[in-house]
Amino acid sequence: MDCGDTAMTCRGVDSGRFGGPFGISPGDPLPEGAEPVNKYGHHFSTDVPLRHPAFVHYYASWHEDFGICGIGALSRVVDIERNKTELRNLFNEINSQIASQYGKPQWKTPKTNPQEHLSSGWSKHGNPEIEKIMLPTRATHRNAAVLRLSVQFGGPVVDCDVAIRKSLMAKIEPRKAGL
Repeated sequence: MDCGDTAMTCRGVDSGRFGGPFGISPGDPLPEGAEPVNKYGHHFSTDVPLRHPAFVHYYASWHEDFGICGIGALSRVVDIERNKTELRNLFNEINSQIASQYGKPQWKTPKTNPQEHLSSGWSKHGNPEIEKIMLPTRATHRNAAVLRLSVQFGGPVVDCDVAIRKSLMAKIEPRKAGL
């Protein structure tokens, strides 16, 4: 399903099935096709129920015990040397869409140079399902950048983050992870 340019705000579509950002809400079951990252319950998916035309790549992190941990989306790469205002315009458009649903961001960088880092974020904004929303631009190389949106879910997200960190540490240093 495609919610057009309102994937962040498309709530209640199909009897609540697509209720959260990109159609994913806390409590949703682990999606079909989610790839296990390791044997500790961490899964990764590159698909979302609702797509937004500004973003071309998606990723969602799940834990089999805690559900969705976070969602991310990346725009296409923008050549900021040739298209000096395209990234800023995209940033402002998405920022406005998020603000219409979650209120004014708690922080926003007021940069005027299109090659500078743009960022805004929402935290503890009254929605108990969502812990944090971040909208930064990220350089991919010298004259190119992408817009990255990340949504961190609330509730069991702390347990989820701890479980994922432990599972990632177990790959690197099993003794330090306490496993």
